[in-house]
Amino acid sequence: MILNNYRSRCALTGIDDARLLTASHIVGWQEDKAQRFYPENGICLNALHDRAFDRHLISFDDDYRMLIADDMPDEAKHKLTAGASESLQPPERFLPDPAYLQHHRQRMAERQNRPPLG
Repeated sequence: MILNNYRSRCALTGIDDARLLTASHIVGWQEDKAQRFYPENGICLNALHDRAFDRHLISFDDDYRMLIADDMPDEAKHKLTAGASESLQPPERFLPDPAYLQHHRQRMAERQNRPPLG
């Protein structure tokens, strides 16, 4: 459902090769199994950005702009932004829920032991 919502394209890079795409959950299954069924809890991302998102190394503000953890090395930051848009490209129907994004930013801040970004 998530991939269809984003027309099977990465919301950051536009990559459309299904072998490289993942339905990334904003609130992870291990945190709340019920949330996995809500399309507002998902973003279609390529493998690199999905991995960074899942590990709370990137997140998105309420305007869907990408936030990168302060502790990421400059070279990694550059690679995450190369070829990526500054903001998520909108899906066909279900925008990511701002409350889920806030939760994700909070988890990112906890990982860095600091107040939330964005």
